[in-house]
Amino acid sequence: MVPGPTNVDPRVYLRLARPTLPHTSSKFAEILSETLSNLKQIFKTKGDVFAISGSGTLGMEMAIANVVQPGDKVLVVNGGFFGERMAEIVRRHGGAAVTLDVPWGEAVDPKVVREKLAEDDYRALAAVHVETSTGVVNDIASLGRVAREFDVLFVVDAVCSLGGMDVRTDEWGIDVCFASSQKALASVPGMAVLAASERMIEYCQNRKTPVSFFYGDLLNWLKVMRDPSRNYFVTHSINSIYALSEATKIVLEEGLEKRFARHRAVARAVRESMKAIGLRMVPARKEIAADTVSAFYYPNGVDDALFRKHVEERYGVYIARGLGKLWRKAFRIGHLGNVSANDALATVGAVERTFADMGFVPNPGKAVSKAQEVLYKTYPS
Repeated sequence: MVPGPTNVDPRVYLRLARPTLPHTSSKFAEILSETLSNLKQIFKTKGDVFAISGSGTLGMEMAIANVVQPGDKVLVVNGGFFGERMAEIVRRHGGAAVTLDVPWGEAVDPKVVREKLAEDDYRALAAVHVETSTGVVNDIASLGRVAREFDVLFVVDAVCSLGGMDVRTDEWGIDVCFASSQKALASVPGMAVLAASERMIEYCQNRKTPVSFFYGDLLNWLKVMRDPSRNYFVTHSINSIYALSEATKIVLEEGLEKRFARHRAVARAVRESMKAIGLRMVPARKEIAADTVSAFYYPNGVDDALFRKHVEERYGVYIARGLGKLWRKAFRIGHLGNVSANDALATVGAVERTFADMGFVPNPGKAVSKAQEVLYKTYPS
């Protein structure tokens, strides 16, 4: 129960185990084309999509490397661990990262973004949809309108949202949106996925300087992704694409709206259950709490490593530690991908019983009872 890698459906494992086809074969081209078509539906875009061997950080670096030219200023919304990472990658590619620092646990105010963009000439605005380290969701739709107002490219990290929460790439005016296979898409680790707008592709074609990342140059991949049967760039991660293909089919078979409703129900059950035993979540308000991951502060006196070890070894549930500023201060529960009501109840029970075993919850049962109540009312049938 961490925010990636998530639990994988047996169908995906079976697909992963099939014989490795040549990456230039017509059969593999059909599989990749189908996968890309599925991703377009999940990204909600008519633009180009890319599926490339690597992690979510590869997607982040590709997005930034294709946007940034030497000296370009990029306004980076920094409200957590991965906002900080985006700013560092901007610097590594010769850009000037101007960070709009937001307290961890808060979402950025689009009005403040507008004020900041008005102060200087920026190439792009970069933001994280769901900050995995805090469990905070930013209002990407509003940020997209602000980006259009100032005619800057809009880069969005959807690593912890795509497939579990609504991501409307075209409607929200996103120019480059990236995610990865092992989160809410519920495939195995190893694939970065991106969506690029028509405006972004035109920008890449008209850049004055070449992209400083040959493997990550979107134009090097573009012909392959548009027609896998006729074009070549590098050898694909064949079996990982098999897995991603099956995972995207599962997402669409469930239906995006029903899938989002399931994530909302489980997230609410987890949050309400922890509130019932006195825990405070990291997001400052429930309105900005994500449906894919929740972060909670420990009560005073809880040893993080001992707590998580007890949850895992005694009750068989693995939860995540805090990142960055929240290390040893908070723990995180990932509730994304194929997560079910039963998974939520098992996790809530394991966490509550561990607090009871350590003497922090005198009368266990409130958390599980609250989770049951919420799931009974909201979990989609």
